[in-house]
Amino acid sequence: MEKLKSFSFLFLGCLICIYGCKDDAKGEEFDPSKPVVIDRFYPESSKGQGELFIYGENFGTDISKINVTVSGKKAIVIGSNGHCIYCVVPIRAGDGKVSVRIGNTEEHVFDKEFKYEYQLRVGTLCGFTDKDGKTARVDGTLKEAQFEAPYWLEIDDNGDLFLLENNRSVRRISIDGDKVSTLLVGGQGQGISSMHSMCFSPTKDTLLVANQVQGDDNGKAVVMLFKDKGYSGAVGSYGVLAKGKGCDAVAMHPQDGTCFFTQRADGYVYKLDDPVTGKKSQHVTDGNSDMYYAMQFHPSGDFVYLTAENKHVVFKSTYNRETRSLSKPLLLCGARRNDEYNVQWSDGVGEAAKFSQPRQGTFDEEGNFYVCDRYNHCIRKISPEGKVETFAGRPNEKGYADGELTKAQFNQPSGIVYVKETKTFYIADENNYRIRTITAE
Repeated sequence: MEKLKSFSFLFLGCLICIYGCKDDAKGEEFDPSKPVVIDRFYPESSKGQGELFIYGENFGTDISKINVTVSGKKAIVIGSNGHCIYCVVPIRAGDGKVSVRIGNTEEHVFDKEFKYEYQLRVGTLCGFTDKDGKTARVDGTLKEAQFEAPYWLEIDDNGDLFLLENNRSVRRISIDGDKVSTLLVGGQGQGISSMHSMCFSPTKDTLLVANQVQGDDNGKAVVMLFKDKGYSGAVGSYGVLAKGKGCDAVAMHPQDGTCFFTQRADGYVYKLDDPVTGKKSQHVTDGNSDMYYAMQFHPSGDFVYLTAENKHVVFKSTYNRETRSLSKPLLLCGARRNDEYNVQWSDGVGEAAKFSQPRQGTFDEEGNFYVCDRYNHCIRKISPEGKVETFAGRPNEKGYADGELTKAQFNQPSGIVYVKETKTFYIADENNYRIRTITAE
């Protein structure tokens, strides 16, 4: 009860302070003959655009003469009544000192540091539709570029995004260079027409593209685009690493470069035994055919996750470095279903969780796996133990909206990568025709 009373008095005090600070007309004017007294600030931590109060004496009411910074970034001053300044914490301020200057007086810097509370938000990097909701494949600046079917994402060492547009093209998005360009267009006579996923080699000098050609055992299953040729898909500029039909996914071990790829019809993950001759062997399966797999190795190389899009589950397979082989896939989470388009959603552990066509995923520093749950229109977070929770988006509510994680909307998100240096997620939002971001503010 005492704690409740204390909280009530504190809440009441904050309300009084808020309205008092905004009430300039009744405040005390700045007196240059008297010293400015700086007492304390409250709260000691907050998120971007949160409220910050600074207490003291002789601040005056003219907010044009009041300068407040948080971690060196200028805060917006809303009001002052002479002994309380009401301001707003700058977005992405970070931890640091709070300083106050009134007019030409000496700047005061608090000894205590302000702690910034980062908040994840969904935004849009590039892509748009016209007034009729239509789009096209358009290269240019990030502001000018348009996309047809953003589906799979990879990122190189320079921070450039590589985008596969479902069965259409491979694009390059240079964020720092403010440029989007097309590298490969499917269906131009090269036998590359149904691109479904990608991965980089460990040295990041080769981009591997899984080509889902049907009905041809000698089809170009895994195509190579080379860095020294600008990752060009022009005839004579690319190579063929593996042949087969129905290749949905390709993945390379992040250290030793062993290549694995899938064939939809028999449900097997194949191992490329000899990159020179293209010799391959049936490697692992969970015992089911007709599996639409996507594959992502953990950065450690200790295991790989296989998302079975048409079965709505996620498998885990461990990697044996001595034999360079994968173990039989074991179910990590999701309830197996054969009804490909029956939308179901639930958070939970293991088989209690439900997905609707999970596609590409990515790992964070703690080993959590973030996967695009396409037909639930959201991003799901899977712990190493198989606990599933909704990370971003509104389950079963497709749309387009930036903002807080639980208020943002997607429309069949399909591809995702995470950049640990900036703690940023990039998402290929297929039916919104945009590249979205999740980043801390």
